[in-house]
Amino acid sequence: MHIIKVAGTNGKGSVCAMLEACLNGSGQRVGMFTSPHLTRITERFRVAGHEVALDTLDGIAQEVLRSAQRLVAQQGDSHVPSFFEALIVMALLLFHEQRVTIAIMEAGVGGYSDATSLLAGEVAVITSLGLDHQQQLGDSLAAIAADKAGIAKNVSRLILGPDISPELRAIIEKDVHVRELAVCQAQVDSRRVRLGDLRQPTRIEVEADGKTLSIALPLLGRHQVSNFATVTATLRALAEMAIIGGIECLERVRQTCWAGRLEVCDTVPRLLLDAAHNDQGLRALVDSLDDLLPYGERVLLYGASLGKDYEACLPQLSRLAPEIYLVEGFYRAQPARSIAARLPAHCGYKKSFPSPRQAIEYFSHCPDLGKRTLIATGSIFMIGELKFDLATTAESTNLSQRLETQDGSC
Repeated sequence: MHIIKVAGTNGKGSVCAMLEACLNGSGQRVGMFTSPHLTRITERFRVAGHEVALDTLDGIAQEVLRSAQRLVAQQGDSHVPSFFEALIVMALLLFHEQRVTIAIMEAGVGGYSDATSLLAGEVAVITSLGLDHQQQLGDSLAAIAADKAGIAKNVSRLILGPDISPELRAIIEKDVHVRELAVCQAQVDSRRVRLGDLRQPTRIEVEADGKTLSIALPLLGRHQVSNFATVTATLRALAEMAIIGGIECLERVRQTCWAGRLEVCDTVPRLLLDAAHNDQGLRALVDSLDDLLPYGERVLLYGASLGKDYEACLPQLSRLAPEIYLVEGFYRAQPARSIAARLPAHCGYKKSFPSPRQAIEYFSHCPDLGKRTLIATGSIFMIGELKFDLATTAESTNLSQRLETQDGSC
């Protein structure tokens, strides 16, 4: 089984999802492990483009539990695996049982700090570098770059995202030079990019196996151009290593689906979900929204997680929308009053909600919202709860409609 390891501050999930779409059907059986999940733990485990069934995952979890219990009995409590470590072992067992030929493994936190760095594979990817998880990785970009370089342990090639600066690349290369790794940095040719909007996708021309491919990106946002360039460089590396036959499989990127990343929900009001939880992510969201929606047509719903540097994000909030609402009440939520107390006076703050469900109920009956779009961003846990609440509401509505139809036919 070939392994691709993907690390980075932002863009990891999008790159993994695009790689999965491209590689599926190219003569490979693809497994993908990502973290965290939005609404179901099975989202983290995919084989051949499908989530693993819950009963299958439960059987593997029981096997890992028994192994962990034996290990702790022999070696002591210091060998109790973390939740994330147990999930990695579950993914590897699942992929082995399912005869996966290429496994895409997303790192959780950092590189050296992450258990995925121990996995042997062919290619490692660092998508981007920004300030996040500073308690574990360090309080500077240089320290974070040095830690992320650890994802390249036990591989022969390292792919860097196009937006990684020369200074940070030098730090990474200094680390991997000892291991004599081939390092390639993805490139974006802006002349071949036509940015899209909510109605039409971004299109990119790519030279692949002697042909010019016109690729329509299914994921919104100009930052996805950089992520796609990273995917292209990764596929070229796989082709050069004879793991895949070529990179014409790039055309299958149109099949990518990655929830919670500039995801447009067909609701009333229209809702756009994006799990931008740090300063770098919010800056990318601002740039993308400036392409997609007029400023005056946006309303912001923001919630942050405990342990995240939400104060660094606050200057971006007024750039996202002229009206700001806050929400708490989800897993590990930062109290809304703490965020509100630090908002700039001119930012257009309106009110806060005790839960995502109450926020959705308010906006669904808010006549002042009109045709504007509600931008929900911040904590991925908030995004997950919003998606769960929306799905629950839709199921209840559908059930009511079916019952009404049945009553009327009696």
